[in-house]
Amino acid sequence: MKVLLFTNDLMPFTELPTSEAAQRCLQLKSGLERSGIEVLVSMPRHLATGEVLDKLPKELARLMWTHESQAQIISRTEPDLVLYSCGWQHVELQAKPSMPLILDLHAERVQVCEQVDSLLNAFSMADGLLISDPALKNYFYGWLVQAGRIPDDRRMIQMVSDEEIDTDKLAEHLRTVKLRKASQPFYGSVHPKADYVRVIGDARRVELKRGDAVSQRFIVPEAHTGCLELRVFDISQEAASSQEILDLELRLGSGKVLRRKQFKLKDLLGKGRLQIRFPASFSSLGGEEAVVSLSIGGSGPGPKLLCVAGVASARFPLISDLSWQSGAREESSAESIALALSFSPGDQSRLYRARQLIRRAVWLVRRGEWKRVAWAIRRRTSMLGSIARGKLVRSG
Repeated sequence: MKVLLFTNDLMPFTELPTSEAAQRCLQLKSGLERSGIEVLVSMPRHLATGEVLDKLPKELARLMWTHESQAQIISRTEPDLVLYSCGWQHVELQAKPSMPLILDLHAERVQVCEQVDSLLNAFSMADGLLISDPALKNYFYGWLVQAGRIPDDRRMIQMVSDEEIDTDKLAEHLRTVKLRKASQPFYGSVHPKADYVRVIGDARRVELKRGDAVSQRFIVPEAHTGCLELRVFDISQEAASSQEILDLELRLGSGKVLRRKQFKLKDLLGKGRLQIRFPASFSSLGGEEAVVSLSIGGSGPGPKLLCVAGVASARFPLISDLSWQSGAREESSAESIALALSFSPGDQSRLYRARQLIRRAVWLVRRGEWKRVAWAIRRRTSMLGSIARGKLVRSG
């Protein structure tokens, strides 16, 4: 296997100055070569002065990339896989290559992104991410979703340690990376409701009886997800004429409860769906693991009370099959079934907009950009004044 490694810094060959990113690239190269993978290195040409070029081996100098030449280098070397390390900012491709593309996001951090279009373009071509910090896994899940690159395979994000890379495990992962087609990103902060917020697959119905309790693990599919919905069918006459209660609970994978809600089964007859909203205090970047649980009180087994929508097998944003906590369930089939959850975006409320503005202001203050903060405050104060004056004029 041959891997083409695009670095974002000069690697420490001979007596060249080095950096943490360069050391990481050299560590990847050396480890993959020990695992039997041929690695070609392409370093940034704009960082190399005349003195540096004189010290480089000719093969390394010939493969140095510019903003226009990355696609040409890929075409000339014909690798089996393209790997960018460290970061995504130096991806300068206009079209996805014909082989898998991996982004090593070592040293990246959660921050307000100033280059959204460039990030989404890079992620829309990526076939996998290498991440060292578990917190970044949640953060980049959201960006993957907005890039249209739906992580239907959980191995699309591979955890790789900062301290000591398990190169044999990494090499095996690179050999089995799935090649995907390029996706179409959703540019901007507000984008249309896409297919990933409705679970796709062969429809099934999940029967619930008195005493049943089920749970479904899933990934919050995008930033500012508003609510979760589940369709309801075939409410029995017994349920419609009784005081049976269905409990719905939404919690994070850590166990923290976000919201609980109760439904009388007879009240679901005209609605046809269960709905539970994420609380306004839940500030999601997308990618958090969560669990939704349904339970009907009483002791079973009993007759079927209702059915909820299911799907034949779990795929993103679902990350597991349906889990039954009650022992009364009769296993009628070996088929794996998950709840067919759907998600709706949150509304553009004043609270949401205010939270986004505060987050942006805090980021600017930490960077010491007080002038930009002051300018933003003056601008919005002026806008509010204009709106108020307009309302006074219209009210006459």
